[in-house]
Amino acid sequence: MFRKNKSFFLLLIIIFTYNLLPLHAQFTSRRFDVYSDLPHSVSKIEEVYSENFDGDTRWPLFNMEKKKANIKNDRYVLENYRKKGKLTVEKKLPFDHSRDHEIEFIIGMHPDSKKKSYPIIQWWASKNQSYAMYLDFPKMEVDIYYFPHYGKKKRTRFKLDGDNYSKKVKSLKIGTLALVTIRKFEDTVYIFINKKFIAKVPYNECRGNELKFNVYEDSLVEIDNLTVKVFTPLRKFWEE
Repeated sequence: MFRKNKSFFLLLIIIFTYNLLPLHAQFTSRRFDVYSDLPHSVSKIEEVYSENFDGDTRWPLFNMEKKKANIKNDRYVLENYRKKGKLTVEKKLPFDHSRDHEIEFIIGMHPDSKKKSYPIIQWWASKNQSYAMYLDFPKMEVDIYYFPHYGKKKRTRFKLDGDNYSKKVKSLKIGTLALVTIRKFEDTVYIFINKKFIAKVPYNECRGNELKFNVYEDSLVEIDNLTVKVFTPLRKFWEE
């Protein structure tokens, strides 16, 4: 009788421990500032948008005298030959602000670009607000801002990853490509350049669904492998 009860209780302990594993995983922290690390609470990664620019594209294409947007060598190429002003392309993407997600793309400046110019990327953009990243390839520098309301409030400039920041962006050179990764987890946004963490900024509940690429005068910018991925959280055992 004792042996039967012992086996029964042992089985209960095993079942209980197994069901607690998801709960334990959700409270086990990982380093979000490491590119390869995702929270234990993520059970699935779903790609909801992908653009490889290998022929047809859903992004704007045009061929004006001094502003061009075309597909060349399986990349999205933006050319701005104006002496002043910017070229902007934008598209609404399936950003689900109620869920954690990731935006990732490759971007670079052609060697013929003007040395004082650089691209600006805006994400979660709307008519009223957006985040923005200034990728200064000539100076190997990055600036990240939040614009709460265009023309009415001052932009917020975020602090980057301290003393290590300058070493991490040495790869930002004209003629090279950079992998940009933007991850939203709950109320925080983690930003990586070439899989190296450069900034952690607060998520200010931007509700826009636009991604914008801005190219300034006398520069040529290439974009490739744009994806949006959604992270599905692990279900708690009492929700099953």
